[in-house]
Amino acid sequence: MSGFDLRSENWIPMRRRSGRVEWGAPHLIVDDVQDDPIVSLASARPDFNGALTEFLVGLLTVALHPEKSRDWGTFWQTPPSQTEFVDALAALPPAFDLDGDGFRFLQDSSPEDLESSEHWSVESLLIGSPGTTARDASRRTHVTDLFVKAGRVTRMSRSTAATALLTMQTYAPEGGRGHLTSLRGGGPLTTLVDPRKDDQLEPLWRKLWANVETKTDLRNRSTSNANSVADIFPWMGPTRASDPPSAHTTTPDQVSPLQAYFGLPRRIRLEFGGPGTCDITGTHDENTVVGFRMRAYGTKYRAWKHPLSPYYKAKGEYFPVHGKQGGVAWRDWMGIALEAPSDEVGAPAAVIQSFKRRSTDLGLGIRKFRLHAFGFDTRQNKARGWTDAALPVFVTPGEDRQQRLYTLADALTNATGIVSTALLSGVKTALFYRAQDKKKADFSHFTDQLWSATEGEFYFAIEAIARSGVQDDIADELVTHTKQGFGKVLHRNALEIFDRSCPNATFEPVKVRRRIAARYDLVMSLTGYSKLGQMLFERLEIPIPTGAWKKGGRKRSQLEAGSQ
Repeated sequence: MSGFDLRSENWIPMRRRSGRVEWGAPHLIVDDVQDDPIVSLASARPDFNGALTEFLVGLLTVALHPEKSRDWGTFWQTPPSQTEFVDALAALPPAFDLDGDGFRFLQDSSPEDLESSEHWSVESLLIGSPGTTARDASRRTHVTDLFVKAGRVTRMSRSTAATALLTMQTYAPEGGRGHLTSLRGGGPLTTLVDPRKDDQLEPLWRKLWANVETKTDLRNRSTSNANSVADIFPWMGPTRASDPPSAHTTTPDQVSPLQAYFGLPRRIRLEFGGPGTCDITGTHDENTVVGFRMRAYGTKYRAWKHPLSPYYKAKGEYFPVHGKQGGVAWRDWMGIALEAPSDEVGAPAAVIQSFKRRSTDLGLGIRKFRLHAFGFDTRQNKARGWTDAALPVFVTPGEDRQQRLYTLADALTNATGIVSTALLSGVKTALFYRAQDKKKADFSHFTDQLWSATEGEFYFAIEAIARSGVQDDIADELVTHTKQGFGKVLHRNALEIFDRSCPNATFEPVKVRRRIAARYDLVMSLTGYSKLGQMLFERLEIPIPTGAWKKGGRKRSQLEAGSQ
């Protein structure tokens, strides 16, 4: 029996330029592109929008499969018609039925293996919800309730359940013994190219297609010749289980590289409960989902480099960057937006690098675009928050320019880290006397203020170098001048934050002396008269002051007066 086919059912909420929200099939993204296009997804949860975006990128990749950049460029200029897209989707294997008697989308292909498994509440499909079985529903330990309160969701429409299942398989956090994380581990950070100048007016198609891989891209990141239906859509064949003692792993050379978009770490089988109303969207459905059965030890992925995530290198291996508390800001920019001269550091997402290359090779005329970074901040099985940020990326043709840009960004990032350390030390000294008080307090907001205050100046400096077309010797001088100018920005902002955070609000001699001493030490660092100060000046190519390390250097009163 045919099921709820996600290629043709109206299951994705989308928002048009006019503001109207429609539920549609994937082909709706190319509808009315000129006059009232789809500009964004409109799900009830941000993680749903993230997972759906990644799914649509993968779906476009397998359905339209551009051979190389020139073919990719054809659809960049003119999207396919709805008819062309519908036909391309129809030509795919029948891998997208959510229910029915055959293979089910993102569900285990062996229902008999799950018959004896425990029944889980449907809300357990939601990352950040209290994942419970019927046996332990009364024990609410490790509950985060990130987007929805416990016990509020007992029934989902097939549209919502499909999205929740997709989100779980894409971002699966640690789930206890044998319940595996996603292909990229728990809480991976996704970074997508968004070339649109206005995401409220320009078609979502542009963002999606900007991240689509060509067959050449796929070959470049995998030498695998595996191309069966089950190699792409793993639920279409026997489960690649990782039960002990064998604990089999699945590596990129064993299956198709396209499986990166359709990973199956969790062995799940949805259970349906007839007509009802979805507790998340309030919509009626003739066949709602009321729970699921899950067995441990699904597909255990190893050694993958997902095209939509940045990676760092440690101990000779690549690891995906993950979301973190405090979100993503310019302190993270280098690692997710800028190619390092050596792969010993890591690399941005492959799609970021590919789009930069295509922008130059195809003459797209795009010198700057946005990087959309999003993902969960997870710790073990807890989802502590959701990261969603937009950062600028600059297209800099030529290895010399890229090297120059990396050198500058590295210097400014490290310099800001050094000043953050000095600022933090000063604030702790000024506000707290006892060591135990310093340990208890949360000082992160002080350094966060410094990074936030310098963000605009950082991007201004980076863009100026990225766009400079001057000769090499002049460009090198410009980089040095830019570094030294940024030092003044750090100096000014660090003192402003210190003075604002540690005001002279008391006449107690001990506290006044402590504050003066703390400010003096901070000024010493900002002017090169300390170990941290020397490190700072070296990073910014500022000459170390004469006598900085000699006894009898500048007096405190002189330094204090000069810093006002």
